[in-house]
Amino acid sequence: MLKGNIMLIKKPKKLIIKDVVYGKFEITEPVLIELINSKPIQRLKKIWQHGLPQKYYHRKTFTRYDHSIGVMLLLRKLDASLEEQIAGLLHDASHTAFSHVVDFLYKTHNENYGDDILEKVLKKSEVPKILKKYKINFKLILDGHNFSLLENNAPDICADRIDYTLREIHQRRSITNAIYCYNNLIVKNKEIIFANKKSAELFTKYYFELQKEHWGSVENMLRYELTANVLKYAASKKIISLNDLDKDDQYIIDKLIASKDKHIKKELSKVFKIIEFEIDEYNYEFDLRKKYRFVDPKFYDSITKKIKRYSKDNPKYLKELKDHKKMHEKGYRVKVINK
Repeated sequence: MLKGNIMLIKKPKKLIIKDVVYGKFEITEPVLIELINSKPIQRLKKIWQHGLPQKYYHRKTFTRYDHSIGVMLLLRKLDASLEEQIAGLLHDASHTAFSHVVDFLYKTHNENYGDDILEKVLKKSEVPKILKKYKINFKLILDGHNFSLLENNAPDICADRIDYTLREIHQRRSITNAIYCYNNLIVKNKEIIFANKKSAELFTKYYFELQKEHWGSVENMLRYELTANVLKYAASKKIISLNDLDKDDQYIIDKLIASKDKHIKKELSKVFKIIEFEIDEYNYEFDLRKKYRFVDPKFYDSITKKIKRYSKDNPKYLKELKDHKKMHEKGYRVKVINK
């Protein structure tokens, strides 16, 4: 059964997972099989990673399901504990429809809304019972920072950051480089690092490009802001309820389109195409701000037999990163041209 980038082959007491980045895995742990088949994880098949369904997004994307399964598989490859694999599988289960667009709706531009409601969402599901059945501590699983491979503060890398980045490299940049980076991940001192400088350099280069050209681009922020405004307007007109966000992307899109509201139609037409804009410090419609994503990973230097941070060997990158981060955190004042 093919779902997005993940193929599941169901067999008695096991699942065979074929992932486009990580390859084939056999899952035999009953707790993982039950959690993968649980409603919170299955719902993620209809939640797209980048805030809008593929049909309406301007770039190729993937689902939160792909990402969640991928994080679990990556942790598995790195010999993480069963508890850490479970935490990786569940870490995005609370993402609402439109994912981080909702952070623009609620003005939580540090993009932590989904994290903040994780316990609340999972408590209402079958997940606590499944975990209790297999004697897994629910409270432990809730906080990804209990697991150093799953979550690590920037600029270090972690399974979460690695997976969504490798998927984008694989989709739009280079399958060969995505797999090369994946194959050169190792664990030292309970954290993920790269096995050599080349893989660290490749990953860092792609991550920086994706931050500038995609995740933190002005167009992407503008797309999120416009979509959030549509949702706010639709809720004010009772076309949708904010509780509908607990469902999935297509459910909301269908309700918006079915409303035949002229304002919604006009605003969605902006979101569903390439947006033309100009930056204007004085005559602007939107003051855009978004979480800044950055990495400066560690790698193993086979010559010195020491672990180094990438920027130590490339101070030019550190300057570029600081300059771009400062510009990004200042924000962008823009107006839409193609109305």
